[in-house]
Amino acid sequence: MKRLFYASFVAIAMMTTLVSCDKDTYLAAPSQPFFFRVVDANHVNFYDQQGILCEEGREIEFKINTQFPRNVYGTEPLSPAVGETMVHRLVYDSDEYDTERTSDASILIEFNYNYFCNTMRVYGLYMESTDALGNKIQLVCLDELTLKATIETLEMRENPFFQHAQIHYTLYADSMELASAVQDVRVITDENDVDF
Repeated sequence: MKRLFYASFVAIAMMTTLVSCDKDTYLAAPSQPFFFRVVDANHVNFYDQQGILCEEGREIEFKINTQFPRNVYGTEPLSPAVGETMVHRLVYDSDEYDTERTSDASILIEFNYNYFCNTMRVYGLYMESTDALGNKIQLVCLDELTLKATIETLEMRENPFFQHAQIHYTLYADSMELASAVQDVRVITDENDVDF
């Protein structure tokens, strides 16, 4: 009797072990943003790794910070340096231009002129988010953005040479203007033309 009871107990235990009622349940995590695309000058849409829309119309600020106004000595007008195109394409993971990411989610861009090299910060190409595990990740803009510079002469004199110019920087996504900034430049030969 004891053997029958023991054999029944073992058989029931083995059947319970082999045929468990517990089922593993996997809950799908909400889709996580992986990159973004520009909607307009103030909004972007977030997409996951498969390109499926995660979030629509997130606010963003595209911004260009130039250096301070420049006063330089010279005898000819301000112009782009040899080889400077005055148009820089800002493409994610492109080595076409040397762009350096900074800790404040901006990138550094350089334009070269006959008197100086001008470095500026461009904001809005990277955004911070968190993944499903709560880790911080940087989202990148997959749109091709373009930063253009144009020189506008406001005043010029030949003798003694003097030029007051403004450099206009504009950030575009296709033909849509996202941000702009202006930098003042004076090229002088006479110190009386400008206060340093």
